[in-house]
Order: sequence, then C-alpha cells, then structure tokens
Amino acid sequence: MPSVIAAYNKSMNGCDRLDQAVSYYSQFSRKTVKWWNRVFLWILEVVQVNAHILYVLSHPDEKMPLLKFKRTLIDQLCDEVVVSDEHEEPKTKKGRPSINPVIQRLSNEKHLIVYSEDHRNCKVCSTPDKRCRTSFKCKQCDCYLHPKVCFEQYHTVP
Repeated sequence: MPSVIAAYNKSMNGCDRLDQAVSYYSQFSRKTVKWWNRVFLWILEVVQVNAHILYVLSHPDEKMPLLKFKRTLIDQLCDEVVVSDEHEEPKTKKGRPSINPVIQRLSNEKHLIVYSEDHRNCKVCSTPDKRCRTSFKCKQCDCYLHPKVCFEQYHTVP
C-alpha cells in the first residue's frame, strides 16, 4: 500500500466522521437551482454536528445520540419562540373588518338555516379558484353556507 494512502487512512478520523454524521439526517442533498441553499443547509448540519460533539465532550457521563440531540435542540428553539411571542402585542388583521364578528357567529344564539332564491358562494368552502354555490343561508348571520358541514364548521371553528 502506498504511504500516501496509509497516512490518509491513519489520520482520516475528523473529516470523514464529520461527513458521515452530517449525512445521517441531512437535508442539503436535495437538488435545487439555488446553489446557496444547499451550502446553507450543509453549514447548518455541520454546526449541529459540531454542537453535538461539544455537548458530548462537556457531558462525559451522559450518552446522547445525534438524533436525540437534534430533537432536543429543535424543542428548545421552539420554546424560545413561543416565550418571545407571548410578550408581543397581538397583531391586528389588515383589511376590511369582518361583517360577522367571531363572537356573534360563535355565540349560543339560535342560528337557523333557511332557503333562499339566490345562489351565492359558500362562506366556508368557496375559494377564488373554486367557487362553491349554495342557496341556503344562516338567518342570524346572513351568510350563505352549505346546510351540513359548512354550517356547523362556520359556527363552531373560530
């Protein structure tokens, strides 16, 4: 065996182990036109593996696999986001205010569905791409809804 290959095999520990650990749960292998996206994801994976190595070295009595470390890291980052969002003021919706406020539509008042001669878009299942027409409307809210699923969903889901 040539001496160059023997020297490489003897000292290959760091780089090849890093590449191996990064490849286990990597997302950077997806093909993309934006090359910088792959580079960013690869750097993110390397940072996570390096953080895991530092954690294992600083806690020799505790065994934590890389996958568990990544999940714990994600949980901690998500907890930080939730805590920081609680201190912010609630964001107001932009645009025209709703005709039927949520409080009125979710109240326990009697909402009755009635037949109308007009055909209008259903408030729940109609979208700009796919219009779903109905001739039934809620008497209290004055909005057009399909009698079963849409009527119930509109009056129960905020």
